[in-house]
Amino acid sequence: MSQPRITFIIPCHNIEEDGYIIRCIESIRRTNPKADVIVVDSDSPNRSYINKIDAEVLDIHNRNYAWGAYWQGYRHKRGSDLYVCIHDSTVVNYEVKVEEWSEYLATPLSWFRENRNPTYEEIRLGCVNTQNVR
Repeated sequence: MSQPRITFIIPCHNIEEDGYIIRCIESIRRTNPKADVIVVDSDSPNRSYINKIDAEVLDIHNRNYAWGAYWQGYRHKRGSDLYVCIHDSTVVNYEVKVEEWSEYLATPLSWFRENRNPTYEEIRLGCVNTQNVR
């Protein structure tokens, strides 16, 4: 029996030299070294991260936020047994196993009360609890 294929899909809008995305990818490679990793770049103003990560980057100038990025990643890498859609500030601390996924399902969430796009600072502050996802 072949090993199940797992694909991580990560939307990214990077503005810092060493942004969250680098830690995110490093954590996936440490805990899930055989997984496919796709970063969907959302027209990042700072693209220096691309040469610092071990992942495939879809440079599609995504402007459809996270859901648009997840959809693009799925369309690009069909045939996986499991798609893990996470935020670029997430640090993955455990191996993701297809057979256990329903038991350890976790999704970092942010929500906003107003009908508007959140600022970068609001998103950054809203993601402080994503450091220990299991």
